Amino acid sequence: VAVILSVLWTLTCMAWLGKSLDILTIMLPPILFVITISDLTHLYSRYLEEKSKAVISNREAMLKAISEVGP
Repeated sequence: VAVILSVLWTLTCMAWLGKSLDILTIMLPPILFVITISDLTHLYSRYLEEKSKAVISNREAMLKAISEVGP
């Protein structure tokens, strides 16, 4: 879902700004796919680390993971 939303958001912004598709913009979806998947992998692994460290709720573990991986 995150990959699809990021690609749709990018293509929508390009259409709204009047940017035409060329060889560089055709490469945007695969690049966004790779970046989004790697970010989600890092976020998920950090979430699992937080859950294994202490007995905390899922919400707290996700907030800690986002605060450390997000920036």
